[in-house]
Amino acid sequence: SDCPSLLLEPQRQNLVIHSEYLEGLNQNTLSLSLSTNLSPEGKYNAYRAERVSGSQLGYSFSATSGETYTTSIYARSISGSGQINITDYQGSANIFNITSDWARYELSAEATQSTGRAYVRLPQVGDVVEFYGFQSEEGSFATSLIPTYGTSVTRTSDSPSYLDVKPFTGSAYTIFLDYKDAQRGSPNTGHWMYLYNTSNQLLTYVYGGTLMIHSTSGENYSSFTFGDAKIAFAYDDTNVKYFLNGTLVKTVTASTRWDLEADRYWIYNTPFGNSTSTISYNSFLIFPEALTDTELADLTT
Repeated sequence: SDCPSLLLEPQRQNLVIHSEYLEGLNQNTLSLSLSTNLSPEGKYNAYRAERVSGSQLGYSFSATSGETYTTSIYARSISGSGQINITDYQGSANIFNITSDWARYELSAEATQSTGRAYVRLPQVGDVVEFYGFQSEEGSFATSLIPTYGTSVTRTSDSPSYLDVKPFTGSAYTIFLDYKDAQRGSPNTGHWMYLYNTSNQLLTYVYGGTLMIHSTSGENYSSFTFGDAKIAFAYDDTNVKYFLNGTLVKTVTASTRWDLEADRYWIYNTPFGNSTSTISYNSFLIFPEALTDTELADLTT
């Protein structure tokens, strides 16, 4: 959608040594050629594969028995059966029905031996499929593609100490946070969230166990519960609504401060300034509109 968002991912290693250059992998007599169609990346770097006699495209690597690995690849059918087989880490084939549109297909399985397998097979002679972005990684789900060109590549984890988003919207918007492992510090002190307008006036903040929303009567406070939670603030040009874990906690009449465009929104995950609070985030979203109560409840449940 048009909702701005930030993707934060854990550290992962793409064990497939040629995610882009599929001709560098074990082809087993598949006919491979560069496609003349755009890949999901928007470039001419996808490969067209046709099963002539052999059927597989892939790579073997060192694995740790008992750990879960996930293989993923983008694929679309050109002609033939409309299927691909992705092997698990015991070598068993798992059938996926594919369409003429690009989609990412993934398979997670536990390794039972020291050799991992990342193979994709075409089930019938004459099948023609286009592939892009081959990846195998230790973990129970696929992360975004880590390009490799002849060797495995590790992407480090994303861990910003703070986000400063500015300016992001006008007279109506919704801010959503899904956070976990929040610690307010001792003795219950520390800021970890601020929202300012273009005149550098505070619209809302969290300090210790208190959340402030600026209203027509000044700073309006409510108790803020730390712990794993989903929260949302919706400003509709008149009121500000605060939802926590599916429930409307408070509605305040917005002060004239809210008439000015929001200028920056800061969130921290490490102590900053006089803050002793720490926090981790699953996701952070900004919607350029005030969501309805039903949408807010669904979003934060």
